[in-house]
Amino acid sequence: SQNTTDPIIEKVKDYIDENFSEHLTLDKICKQFHYSVPYLSYKFKNQIGQTFSDYLQNKRIEESCRLLVETDLSITEISQAVGYNSIKFFNKIFKKTTKLTPRQFRNNEKSN
Repeated sequence: SQNTTDPIIEKVKDYIDENFSEHLTLDKICKQFHYSVPYLSYKFKNQIGQTFSDYLQNKRIEESCRLLVETDLSITEISQAVGYNSIKFFNKIFKKTTKLTPRQFRNNEKSN
């Protein structure tokens, strides 16, 4: 049926979910699973509803939200823990995704 996910896409998704803090690229994943980039890229978007990089970024931001609330790690430590080497880039993506800076997010959640 239309709504069952291809097992290979499930595998790729699980792989991202477990390794999102690594330096992941679609290229690397394609080599690992022996698929071409265009093929896997198309299949992924088609079945998950977002691109590989959007999915990876959302996963990282989701985890960083959890860490901001549940830990006292610094924002720099959190950005590195979820796979961003650049704090500036992390802040930019975080704000684009949540409409808040990591600091605002943490303060909001802690005061609730």
